[in-house]
Amino acid sequence: MPTINQHDIITRRQENELPSLWLSEAYLCSLLPTLTPKYLRVKTRPKYKQSVQPCFRKKDFLPHTGKAWRWGKQHGTFYYEYNSIPNKEPNCYFSQLPTRQQLLELKEQAKENSLENTIKAFLNPFLNNYKKYFHYYAQYTKQQQERLAKAAAFLEASAAYIQQSYKGKTVPQHLYKTLAELIAQTEAGYLPSHYRNLQQLTEALLHGTPVHELVKLKRAANNNALQHNGDEEIKSWILNLREMGQNFTNAHIIRKVKFLCGVYQKPLPSDRWIGTQMEEANMQFLAAGNRFGANGKHGQAYRMYTPFANALYAGDCWQVDGSRVNIINFKQKVTITDEQGNERKLNKEQFLTVVAVRDVHSGDILGHCYNLAENRWTYIQALKMAVETAGYLPYEIVFDKFPGHNTPEFTAFAEDLINKGVKITFTHLAQGKAKLERWFGTLQTVFMQDTKYFYGEGIQSRRAFAHRSKEYLLNLRKEANKEGWCWDTACNEADTIIENYRHTKLSHYSRKYKTIEQTPAELHEQSEKPNVINIEPYQFTYLFGLKKKLQIRNGGLIQFDVNNVKFNYRCSNYDVVNNYKEVLAVYLLEDMSNIQLYEVSDKPVKKHLGFAEEIPDIVPYGPNAFEHFGKQQAIIRELADFRNQELEYKKAVGYDSMSILSQGGVNKTEYETADANATITLLTGGSDDAGDDIRNQYS
Repeated sequence: MPTINQHDIITRRQENELPSLWLSEAYLCSLLPTLTPKYLRVKTRPKYKQSVQPCFRKKDFLPHTGKAWRWGKQHGTFYYEYNSIPNKEPNCYFSQLPTRQQLLELKEQAKENSLENTIKAFLNPFLNNYKKYFHYYAQYTKQQQERLAKAAAFLEASAAYIQQSYKGKTVPQHLYKTLAELIAQTEAGYLPSHYRNLQQLTEALLHGTPVHELVKLKRAANNNALQHNGDEEIKSWILNLREMGQNFTNAHIIRKVKFLCGVYQKPLPSDRWIGTQMEEANMQFLAAGNRFGANGKHGQAYRMYTPFANALYAGDCWQVDGSRVNIINFKQKVTITDEQGNERKLNKEQFLTVVAVRDVHSGDILGHCYNLAENRWTYIQALKMAVETAGYLPYEIVFDKFPGHNTPEFTAFAEDLINKGVKITFTHLAQGKAKLERWFGTLQTVFMQDTKYFYGEGIQSRRAFAHRSKEYLLNLRKEANKEGWCWDTACNEADTIIENYRHTKLSHYSRKYKTIEQTPAELHEQSEKPNVINIEPYQFTYLFGLKKKLQIRNGGLIQFDVNNVKFNYRCSNYDVVNNYKEVLAVYLLEDMSNIQLYEVSDKPVKKHLGFAEEIPDIVPYGPNAFEHFGKQQAIIRELADFRNQELEYKKAVGYDSMSILSQGGVNKTEYETADANATITLLTGGSDDAGDDIRNQYS
């Protein structure tokens, strides 16, 4: 068997299939002596490429076409897919190759014996002792200290490995390439990613340069960009140039801004800083109208627009846990697929499961949700009902460790509750939610006794009255089937049981609370609530609504589809339309009349921007033609007025200086505006010599 390295065999993931196996050209030729690189280059690769559609021929790995010798290229090496190697006579190439399992085992062996693992084993002692370099970087932040110290440890370890392994001999380039690949894995920031630059640093360290002089914070004490952030005049120049109908290129605007900075003896901003200003949402929003013209296609995202449709022919602690509802099962159709892939529908016996939210103080069941099994969505819906019923968030919520409690969706939901100030506790112990566990027993022994569909307590109960007779249950199931017992009727029966509990006085059935003449619902209503967290409607929507990132276009217009139904919304808040191109829209399916808007960010608590109201498509035909059109146009005009006011104000800040770029004269209105600004400046003790010089040119 020829020698193999870790890059001779690679795997590539495929959707719904086993990963594809690829062999390098050199390794393949070593396995097949009759196969040559020239044959592969001249004969096989061009022939396979011709079988690929032209639009896919520039891909690194060509798609599967069914032809032999499928190939790809990675890091300058050609690879051939294992399953596409032909087995035609007389060569029978595929038969001479090891099996797929053998190749995978060889790949793992090569990986274990690779240079990368050898270097890792040598570097680990140095990297584990990286804190000894902290004193070199005491002036930086904690995160910067850690990353710089790890980088210094990595560089010193690399130099030690080279000195020990090669002892003055020439170091091969592939060693530096391997070291460069390990930088990202070891979180050694502030080191170059290219192996040649890493080689220069390592050689400098070997020649005696201290490590802390080689590993430094990039662009330390570089505050060049910050000095321009407060200069509104430069920003005004950029806005004026960007807003002009000439639609100047970015490079032209940068040159002009730098020219103006030279004229007025301002420090020159960098090209990157000017480019960043031009890319800001506010700058693009203000400048798009004149820059691209009224009908320019590139400005359509900022154009005011009202949608039209085609002609039409004629909504102190809570404990949360789930349990089976002890009423008889019902039949539900399910689809089962056998080993041959054939599908068939069966009536499967199902039991109802309830997730309940119980207030510990009053015992009231504030929310519940039914399903066939516990999952994260059932818990979220039960809590949604509880918050709707109570009108607040509790101080603490205790959850059972149900299936799905650690999924990304429920973890994100729990984090949102924590960010609202709710204390979240997860427990798998019955003692952690004892009140709710006891309530399930009370429900069975008291309130389910009156329903004929109750089949008894759990199978582990040994009470004499725990179970109803087998004959009774057989007759009950026959009777229930005749009555059409199903999911809906089971949910209705469970609702009746829970509501009976909520509105029954505790003294009616409890010896412990025989003096309490209130129901759980009344106790919850009458009790003081000093520790609850009040929740606004928009906060409720954020917690329990669906979230989607959406674009704001055409003057506050937001459009998206829900279950193939199109919804249009208009945001009339100018600050949102002006400053945001994308928002996080949150909505409830039961009420699509408006959506809540939040800032798109990775912050735990996102900024609430307001809401957008649903607007109908304007129907231009029929007796109700153009209904609501006037209202939409009024909103659009108001937004346009605000934009024009802001545009004129920001342009006026640097108008005197901009006059030097004007070709020919200016009109009277523009001159008077500039003159008024100069007069105000002089009256307030400022200087406007440059403005006087420019105005004198047009006097």
